[in-house]
Amino acid sequence: MRTLLLTFACTLGTGAVVAQQLEGYTLADALVSAVHPNGCSAQNVLGFPDTRTWVNMQSNSVMTGLFASTWPDELGNDLMLETSFHADNYTVRLILEGGGFSAAHSVVQQDWIRIQDVEWLYLFTDCSGGFGPSERHIVLLDFDAAFGLLPSQRVAGVEITFLPTGGVPDLAGAYIIEVEPCDSVLSLGPDTTLCAGAELLLDASLAFGEYLWQDNSTGPTYTVTTAGTYAVRVITPCDTLTDSITVSYAESLLLDLGPDTALCSGAELVLDATVADGTYRWQDGSTGPTYTVSSSGLYHVTVTTSCEVRSDSITVYFTSDAVLELGNDTALCVGDQLVLDATNTAASYSWQDGSTNSTYTVTEAGLYRVSVQNPCGTYTDSIAVDYAPRPPLDLGDDRSLCTGDTILLDVSTDMATYRWQDNSSAPTYSIVQGGTYWVALSLLGCTVRDTLEVAELPLPVVDLGPDRSICSAAVIVLDATSPDSDAYRWQDGSTDPTFTVPAASLYWVELSNDCGVASDSIRITEDPLLGFDLGPDPVLCDGGELLVDVTIPGASYLWQDGSTLPRYLITMAGQYSVEITLGVCFTADAFTATEADCGVALRMPNVFSPNNDGLNDQFVPLEMKSISSATLTVYDRWGLVVHSAALRNRSGWNGQGMPEGTYYWVVEYVDRYGTALRQHGYLTLLR
Repeated sequence: MRTLLLTFACTLGTGAVVAQQLEGYTLADALVSAVHPNGCSAQNVLGFPDTRTWVNMQSNSVMTGLFASTWPDELGNDLMLETSFHADNYTVRLILEGGGFSAAHSVVQQDWIRIQDVEWLYLFTDCSGGFGPSERHIVLLDFDAAFGLLPSQRVAGVEITFLPTGGVPDLAGAYIIEVEPCDSVLSLGPDTTLCAGAELLLDASLAFGEYLWQDNSTGPTYTVTTAGTYAVRVITPCDTLTDSITVSYAESLLLDLGPDTALCSGAELVLDATVADGTYRWQDGSTGPTYTVSSSGLYHVTVTTSCEVRSDSITVYFTSDAVLELGNDTALCVGDQLVLDATNTAASYSWQDGSTNSTYTVTEAGLYRVSVQNPCGTYTDSIAVDYAPRPPLDLGDDRSLCTGDTILLDVSTDMATYRWQDNSSAPTYSIVQGGTYWVALSLLGCTVRDTLEVAELPLPVVDLGPDRSICSAAVIVLDATSPDSDAYRWQDGSTDPTFTVPAASLYWVELSNDCGVASDSIRITEDPLLGFDLGPDPVLCDGGELLVDVTIPGASYLWQDGSTLPRYLITMAGQYSVEITLGVCFTADAFTATEADCGVALRMPNVFSPNNDGLNDQFVPLEMKSISSATLTVYDRWGLVVHSAALRNRSGWNGQGMPEGTYYWVVEYVDRYGTALRQHGYLTLLR
């Protein structure tokens, strides 16, 4: 958007009006009277530019206005119109001095130039007003070009017919402008040379200029992209000016150090990168246009001109006398080949048959020679090759060796010599372990060789593990996999390396290979935890205790309070639970103990095992409640008293020194109420 430049008029001491500036143009005159189509105030379009405007003019309505002075079509005199809110469509005629009108000129929306927006004070066609920010536009109209004004005619005012527009047409003012004196200097610059791909912008801009370039384009600038001569004619209110310029393009920079090359030791190579107007930088930082090479390496240079930067490189090899040795004359076995290698650095080759490779493959008897040429000279060598019949040799297919066995290899051949992998030279060889074995057999100058791979094969090893239990929810997979086994056979005839156990039973497997059979078995028993149950919720009699025993050999325990013993003494009501783990098997149960006034109770076991294993080592009450005192007497099978002592909840008979067998017991006690009572029964002592 263009920047609005507005200078307010000042009144000098003589009463003259100082011209204003709008958008860089000098305004020499403005409307001093105007007729609104609807008879509203003319003030909004009178005088030099301000922020007042007429808006929403009716289509085909007409306004007229007069300037303070009359103006001829002299150098620099033109008409400027100003509108608000949007660009408009008008039909415009100049009011001529003495009456009459000029030719009409159509102003369309595309002619307007948008400048800086302002806060407008506007007047509607019903003579009401308002204010608000919006766009501001101007258009410049030449007296001669737009209206055909004659030199004898003078402009007194303007007539505007408002035409339909995208928005309803407006008007903010009409002014006479005076153009500054013409700039009569036109220069496209001197002829020039551009770099490839560059562009040059030619600028012929002059105030109020009309332009015509060599290709009939009419813009103030022209972009050059190809070589040629470019010319422009510029017509201004003052002059008709012409200029031209020749533009050429520099040729592309050519830089070539040559192909990679080889030199003989002691020689030198001068690399030349010289170009016009160039600067140079070699791999070692030197900056001359040439570089002298005296050792092997990669050499590169970067050349910079005003247009381009180019780089090139070359690899230079320095070599010495060729090393050529085809070897001694030799004999080969029929069907064998011999590759003769004459390879040297930076060399060319010529064999006896004219071939030029660095190697030559011999397939028949003859004399073979080669000539090798490198930067230092030409070198030759030759070799005679004979062929002899191939003696038979076959160690057989690769095989397996059972641990402890022996394989005897016998390659005996008349007049032959032998060399085994361990440099032994006998015609036979005994193999006692796995490995790679080979023999070279030579006969009449022909040497053949064969190799045998022996894999030592041990008897398969199988271990199904110790006997174990199968848990109710677990899956047991027996795995007999062995890298040394060729076949598997389970008790049910299946042949996979693994077997899924369906139930408790005895299972076995046989593994076999070329060296024998190995077997193993395992007994799977039922889950010892299957059906575990703590029983119904117990009731603790007032002041009573309950010893819960969940002993299972080999198991581990975890009670609700972290206790890990197999027996748990309950002395109060509450929730109790235990988790039991046996190998991979697991079970858990819980109960709720409650308290009640149960009366007097005494329950004794019928078996105990005083073997100091911490389980059932004493003959003590299973339940003893509301008993003040008690005496336990134990008799052997002959009626002899073997124990008599006070009986308590956790203290009874330990069976010390007594053999296994059946005993008779009597408990005499007094309950909490003072009543004397008696119980008796039989028990079994086990060790």
